[in-house]
Amino acid sequence: MMLCVRNGQSIRDLNKDSSVEIPNMVANKTFTPRKVGSLPHFLKGLFHAAKESDRLAVEAVLHRSYETALQALTVNPFVPSMEMARGYLKQLAKEEKLELN
Repeated sequence: MMLCVRNGQSIRDLNKDSSVEIPNMVANKTFTPRKVGSLPHFLKGLFHAAKESDRLAVEAVLHRSYETALQALTVNPFVPSMEMARGYLKQLAKEEKLELN
């Protein structure tokens, strides 16, 4: 079964505390994450950028930081530019009435 779990030693190229969605063996009301191994070389940068974006987003929420939220969006591999990140963050802050420092 595919579950979102703590990485541990499942994916060698990612931090052990990262959240990962990987195959798990589920039996007797317990689950055991499978060891996946290393990431394909061409995907390592993408995965590390996505994980760093997630880490920065959590930090931004904890500190209500505009600058950290902007960093989180800027390093996200699915956001094409800093200008787009700024525009999205401005719209989000306005619509959600976010108070960012």
